[in-house]
Amino acid sequence: MSRPLVFPLLATLAAASLALPGCMPSDSEPDAAPQLGPDAPQARIRGLLRLGNGGPWIGGEVERLQLLLDGAEAESIEWTSEAGATWTDGDVVHWTLPRMDEAALGVQVVTTDGEALSAEFTFGLHWSYDEAALEFAVSPAATGQIDPSPDAMSECHLAIASNDVPHVIWRNDTHAQLWYGWFNGTTWQNELVDGPGFDVGGQIGNVMDMVLDSAGNPHIVYYYSDDPTEVRYAKKSGGVWTREAANPTYDNYGGHLGIALDPANGQRPTIVFTYPYGSDEEPVVTYRASANTWVEAVYSAAGNGDDFTGGLAFDTAGTLHFTFNPYPTDVMTWSASGGFGSRDAINILNTSYTTLLVLDAVQQPIVMTDSLMGHKVGNAWIQSAWEAAEMSYYDLAVDNVGGPRLAVRHGSNLELAQLNSESYWLYTEIDAMDSNTPSIRVDSSNVNHAAYIKSDEVWFW
Repeated sequence: MSRPLVFPLLATLAAASLALPGCMPSDSEPDAAPQLGPDAPQARIRGLLRLGNGGPWIGGEVERLQLLLDGAEAESIEWTSEAGATWTDGDVVHWTLPRMDEAALGVQVVTTDGEALSAEFTFGLHWSYDEAALEFAVSPAATGQIDPSPDAMSECHLAIASNDVPHVIWRNDTHAQLWYGWFNGTTWQNELVDGPGFDVGGQIGNVMDMVLDSAGNPHIVYYYSDDPTEVRYAKKSGGVWTREAANPTYDNYGGHLGIALDPANGQRPTIVFTYPYGSDEEPVVTYRASANTWVEAVYSAAGNGDDFTGGLAFDTAGTLHFTFNPYPTDVMTWSASGGFGSRDAINILNTSYTTLLVLDAVQQPIVMTDSLMGHKVGNAWIQSAWEAAEMSYYDLAVDNVGGPRLAVRHGSNLELAQLNSESYWLYTEIDAMDSNTPSIRVDSSNVNHAAYIKSDEVWFW
């Protein structure tokens, strides 16, 4: 079981401040104190008051700190952090503590009489890496809660760029919004991608997917839940977001969405969704030919229940492999030059309607259902169990040598699993998590990372 990383943060503020409660020096640790500095604070700023928590300060956890003023009333307060995500609620800041030796939290105040005040609190931190963290290519400072706002979150997806920068998207359930965050080395940078707006946007549905191009730019698929349902595409490049509809002809069934980049056509964004055709459901492949121009291909031979079930991947030759029809699960291929291939039956019944897909080292598909995995070797499918019981929340990734890695909610806990030397699964319990699908990816050092929902908030490990 992984242990939380602990900052024995021992708090005594400078003479002009108030000591934070619950943080007393220990015999084994030197006195590491958050202090006002390097510049002396203006006299009206007394210090910070720790709210809610007591005892040790835990790396990755969210602290709530309240600004204390002396003889002044604030008109506006702005918080800034050197590292770790922050969310502001007036004179209280919610701060995800970073895993660093030192970090600073700044505050700028304008009083009701127009006076400008400012102070910086420098936190000297004591912490230790978990054994796995010593191997991280991704910065261990990224671990913890990504968005410390009090809103309820769900449906998160993780991607890790070639430079080991993690990127995460998630749904803000409270406001039906799509958010995107990436870690800049010291703190999570969070941005609103889409949602309800004035003359723009719409309510975001609870299905989405993301992939990164070779430059680390995000490409996201999601849908508006307002009628008529619209499949949406968003990408960020050069600091600018592009947003457009990706289904000009076929309406979306509202089920799974998936996105991949076509290596045979300049990393062209390609999306799969399900079109409800009368009593049938037909998978649709749509690709971006140019700005606001999408070309759709529908698998018209599909029948009742042939929903796209969420797994897709391009091989190096530009052939797309995707899963559909949970009763039993099938795999289909498609390419821009050759169209759809033939149904490839795996003969696995999947009651969760979710079948995930990755490609192994020789470009053969591996699929994961709620109880069994299928691996195509030559022209035959090999089935194997990955759990003793059916699970509803799981994700599949591939490591740097083409082997599968998985994330699963077991009971109420997140577990990450990889194969031992004899290809048996070994599981590591990471953290508690909610009833939402986790997302797993592997960094350049072959270490597992995950995004998941805990207590209605989005977390990264």
